[in-house]
Amino acid sequence: MRKALLLFIFLLQISFVAQSQQYVNANYGRALHERAIKCVVQTDSTVLMLGFGQGYSYVLHRTKTNGDTLYSKYVYSHDFYYGVDLIALPNEKAIIVGGNGGLAKIDPYGNETWSKSFRRTEYNAGALINDTTFAVVGSKGIFSHMEMVPDLGWDSIFISRVYIGLYHVSGKLLQEKVVSYGTDDYEEARGIIYTTNKTLLVEGDYYRYEPNSFHDDFLLTLTPDLKVIADTVYPRGTVYGKPKMENSQGNFMNCAFKTVKAAQDNDIFIQELNANGDILWEKTYDLKGDDYATAMLESDGYYYVTGGTGNKKNILPEYDDIVLLKLDLQGDTIWTKTYTLPSGQGAVDIKELNDSMLVILGVTDYQTQCPQIMNPGYICSDMYLMYVNKETGYSKMYPDAPQTILAKSEVLVYPNPSHGQVSIKAKEIKSVTVRNAIGKAINAKQRAVSEQETEISGLEKGIYFMLVETEKGFENKRVVIM
Repeated sequence: MRKALLLFIFLLQISFVAQSQQYVNANYGRALHERAIKCVVQTDSTVLMLGFGQGYSYVLHRTKTNGDTLYSKYVYSHDFYYGVDLIALPNEKAIIVGGNGGLAKIDPYGNETWSKSFRRTEYNAGALINDTTFAVVGSKGIFSHMEMVPDLGWDSIFISRVYIGLYHVSGKLLQEKVVSYGTDDYEEARGIIYTTNKTLLVEGDYYRYEPNSFHDDFLLTLTPDLKVIADTVYPRGTVYGKPKMENSQGNFMNCAFKTVKAAQDNDIFIQELNANGDILWEKTYDLKGDDYATAMLESDGYYYVTGGTGNKKNILPEYDDIVLLKLDLQGDTIWTKTYTLPSGQGAVDIKELNDSMLVILGVTDYQTQCPQIMNPGYICSDMYLMYVNKETGYSKMYPDAPQTILAKSEVLVYPNPSHGQVSIKAKEIKSVTVRNAIGKAINAKQRAVSEQETEISGLEKGIYFMLVETEKGFENKRVVIM
């Protein structure tokens, strides 16, 4: 009776394969210039992407994980030149942050509920504080002019101050703060995180118009009512990039690139800082190209870092591969994956979709002329959305022919919990990798009963993860041995 019940469950799971969630890598755009910036996961099957286009515009695509587009919006507005950030709100709504002081709230269909302009203010990033309040950071212009600078000649002088603003989701300005680090200098905040300790962490830099002057970085910690708790200044070359995330220890992670003069290229660079701004550790990662990191997240005791690697000597090389690093919490490499796209330009963002999948937002350049934009012969950039298995980094790359890379609920593992032996059933089993609770692969006894069944035995008490490769892709199963 028990065997018959298990067989029924297995057949029932197989019958739902056609209806199970699909993850399709796909290109979005093609007709317009669309430079990807940010993405947010709105539901377990929908992703919203933000980019900017030619001629002071922002671009939105909301897609399903199977590759279907729910809507696309291309909005022209000077205030949203270089749409810089996307803040997810409850009920599938969002705030769009524009580079030229523009803010807009959109509904689940991409329509603007309101749009406002805050001139003489440039925004670089935003963060949600609660369901009704969000913060944006950037710079507030004081004045600009042309000036003869010693040893530099005539130069455009832009004098600005660090700007932090609190806004209601209705668009009302609640409070703002301007911070200054000098007199005749350019200052801006580049990133912001609202922490679990209910503080605002703001990062930026400032530049003095003096001979041999360089950018210095700062890290501000503020209360929710914008009172400064701590202010740490770092000499140039100490802190790279901006804080990308708060980790599970309450510290902050930076990821960017660091120039290696001996090799004349860039390596991926990652730092961990505590709440006081002290650097706890930092590491570089050489992928044998011109490497950089743009985004990272923490999940299940690992860091996932994405960016690009190429041969050109600039921040975003012309044709880069997307890279994904899986690291432990001390920064040691678990694995590194490289994904090649035709005319790829690396990745700009990464989010966790569910327990098994990551979503990466990339940029491609298909070398096609765009008739809709202002400059004849201008080369189009498009957005590229790809789905990656967290355990293995597995993802099929196909820019022109969408396919399913993973179907869930295809694999049956029983009994679970077990006393040392489990059976794995699926349509076609290609391989099984067994890892312990800390992610180390172990040599478990395996016996192939048939193409559809494999037995695993000889396991000691503990928690294991079994990565099963089938004809459809990979699926990770958690097993408890009692």
